[in-house]
Amino acid sequence: MPHHPKPWKRTRRGKTLWYVQLNGKQYFLGHDHDEALKQYHELLAQGPQPVVKSDDVIAVLDLFLGDAKTNCSEATFEWYKGFLTSFAKSITQSLSVGDLRPIHVTNWLNDQTWNSTTKNGAVKAVKRALRWATDQGVIEVSPVDRMKGPPRSRREETVPTRTFNKMCRSTDDCFRDFITFLWHTGARPQEVCAVEGRHVNGDRIVFPAKESKGKRFPRVIFLDKTASEIIHRLKDSRKKGPLFRNEDGNQWKRNAVRSRFRRMREKFGSFCAYHIRHTFATRALERGVDPITVSILLGHSDASTLARTYQHLAKNPTYMLDQLKKITG
Repeated sequence: MPHHPKPWKRTRRGKTLWYVQLNGKQYFLGHDHDEALKQYHELLAQGPQPVVKSDDVIAVLDLFLGDAKTNCSEATFEWYKGFLTSFAKSITQSLSVGDLRPIHVTNWLNDQTWNSTTKNGAVKAVKRALRWATDQGVIEVSPVDRMKGPPRSRREETVPTRTFNKMCRSTDDCFRDFITFLWHTGARPQEVCAVEGRHVNGDRIVFPAKESKGKRFPRVIFLDKTASEIIHRLKDSRKKGPLFRNEDGNQWKRNAVRSRFRRMREKFGSFCAYHIRHTFATRALERGVDPITVSILLGHSDASTLARTYQHLAKNPTYMLDQLKKITG
């Protein structure tokens, strides 16, 4: 019987990694012993064809996604998965981390129709995965760590009230509830998708810290009369699971919400769910609500986020002169 080298393991910063050396090449088999044996036998059956080398970019991305699935929220994991899966398809399976260059990321971005903000997020996702691998000792250094993505575009456009009302009249009850709740609370779209009955506390929605963005503090969404009516009506009819659902009874997902706005583009313009949140904040500032209060309502960790995002108000001379008159009398 032929003799084959057996899999062996290595521990890096608390992580168990299984490898095998075949024909002078080292292959990464995974973290779990049983899964490693399965990959090992598949590798032997395929002859010299590799599963993936331990320093393959695709293997590193898979390792990161495995960690993200365990330690990140479902929405964050899906965000990483979407970008990294797309990037992995744009490179060869055998591309090693040592051969990876920023041009590989640039070529990938050039093939996409995303806007500059989405491309900025894509670069961050790739950089984050390789930085994680560096921190875990899986690779020595990230070859794209100094790469800069395209600048994020600011959502300076607001949704006119008349346009929003037309949007509401043109859509079904389920999506009308969704966008009306956004309009009256300024909540993040992903927060509205995640609201369940257990989060409802009177005239507030309270996400515990572990379910909130940043996972540091609880997220509180305050409800006015309209938002409260929507929430309690949905809560009475849906005892379990997400309150906001589409016509098929399924939870609203990011792509489904985007698709709805794309359908309305010809009639109402290129708006998205975040434009409604942006409109909420802009209206609040223009009506004299202090920035700290607006930041709290929006769920920002500090008011500096508001200052960076809404600098365009300084370009509104009528608004700025009105504020000056309030100061000088």
